[in-house]
Amino acid sequence: MGGSQAWVSNESMVVIAPSDEGWDAVFAIRCPSRRAFLDIARSERYRATVHHRTAAGADSRLMLTEVDED
Repeated sequence: MGGSQAWVSNESMVVIAPSDEGWDAVFAIRCPSRRAFLDIARSERYRATVHHRTAAGADSRLMLTEVDED
């Protein structure tokens, strides 16, 4: 669907977040469009494997963001 990993990082310090939230790792994927992101999130392949991501951590987030690359 055209998605690729953009970057991966360990949390260094949370600057603005609830004090009880901490993250082991943060990663971003790049998708060619909003539609591609939604297609990935709704795909059978993603839904068949998302339990691994969920089991790997106590908490996780999936967010759509946009980057102005101008």
